[in-house]
Amino acid sequence: MRAILLLAVLASTGCLRKTEFQCTDDGACGAGGRCEPTNFCSFADPDCTSGRRYDQSAGTLAGQCTGGGNPTDAPLVDTPVTGGDAPMGDAPPAGCPTGYVMLTGGQGNHLYKVLAVAENWTVQESLCAQTSSSSHLAAPEDITELTAIDGAVAVAAHWVGVTDSAMEGTWRNTLGAIQTYLPWIPPAPDNNAGGQGEDCVEGITATHGFNDRRCNDKLPAVCECVPP
Repeated sequence: MRAILLLAVLASTGCLRKTEFQCTDDGACGAGGRCEPTNFCSFADPDCTSGRRYDQSAGTLAGQCTGGGNPTDAPLVDTPVTGGDAPMGDAPPAGCPTGYVMLTGGQGNHLYKVLAVAENWTVQESLCAQTSSSSHLAAPEDITELTAIDGAVAVAAHWVGVTDSAMEGTWRNTLGAIQTYLPWIPPAPDNNAGGQGEDCVEGITATHGFNDRRCNDKLPAVCECVPP
């Protein structure tokens, strides 16, 4: 009898195992799908700040909003206990948390934070979004802001919050809007990466310009927070 029960449990757990699928382009994801820089498929979801959510085949990212976080989900808050510690919220704060500062030349009341550890574009965007629902990879709107960001990060190159991973040649910022400020350094954008494609943007500090680069390369970055 125990053997029969054990076989039933093993069979049921086997049926529940998730299938992971890695894409190479948007066509592999089917109608409405997008192949993200993580090589997992995403689909439109208005409940996500990024406007997209990973498919259930996206391994450990399955069901999560692209760019990190699920801003419209109810925040997880510990139940207060009489006489105990104050409740602690698990959701990121809506404002700009400690560590963000104003930059001379930055946009209006926007605040910025340097991510000095080099990571790929998607990881850096996720790290920005985790600090606050108002934060994303910085996408400068003019030469003054770009120069300020270049000076803050103080490295030869850093990630900029702009990508054409959704549609080749259509450059959007991390808020999903068309990026109008694109100070390309010729011959960029040339999508030249040995056939692997260059769908993310790096800022070149010395010339205060943009270059397209492989999203899986690792660079420092700057987060930009817009106070609500």
